Amino acid sequence: MAYSEAGFGARLENARKLLTHLQTFGGYIPAAKDLTSDNLEKVIQLAQKYDQEATNSIDEYSKSVDARENLFRNAPTSFLKRLTPLNAAVRSGFGRQSQQVETISGMIRKIRGIKLKKLYNSPDAATVSQSENSYGSMVKSLSDLIIILDKYGNTYNPGNPSLKVSDLKLLQANMKNANEKVTSTLGIQMNIRSLRRNKFEIHHQVCQRIKDGIRSQYTPNSPEYDLIKSLKF
Repeated sequence: MAYSEAGFGARLENARKLLTHLQTFGGYIPAAKDLTSDNLEKVIQLAQKYDQEATNSIDEYSKSVDARENLFRNAPTSFLKRLTPLNAAVRSGFGRQSQQVETISGMIRKIRGIKLKKLYNSPDAATVSQSENSYGSMVKSLSDLIIILDKYGNTYNPGNPSLKVSDLKLLQANMKNANEKVTSTLGIQMNIRSLRRNKFEIHHQVCQRIKDGIRSQYTPNSPEYDLIKSLKF
């Protein structure tokens, strides 16, 4: 069963309401040892622990995605936004009809042809693969670009510091690290979310069985059941 992030919080809140009511019911007899108020409290605490861990891991993943987007295309000094001034720097340094301009312009056209596929919180395996390939290709393309520019030596000497080979090398390292960070945090958050789903399934089963037990023990028309009958877990 799929739930939104807000949905997990609502389920926990309803479980806390069930626990509060259960602790006030006189003569409640659990149908099994795992349906006591003490065990329900433990189940709620465990579900809450994994819900918080999942929330934190999703936040870390989102931050890593945003950081990567800034390096690759969003920030004013991102890789994609350096391409036009870089091309202009090569034209200025070597002349529009030069072999260097032809080489660099061709590489830039290929780079711009790479379609970056941004990941969201629950991507499938195919989407993850496509995204990793697109961002990985762009890191490799910058590496290839740096190799060519480095061969030009002092004849490639742009006035813009962000276009110098040394700065492009730093950018390439940061892009590679950002790419790896997204892969890492994606794996962590998907694993924790899977664990959370498992804990919330236990949470659901225990809460529902207690609810059914109250309905059976106190009858469907009782004040006790009336307090908890609308709760969803």
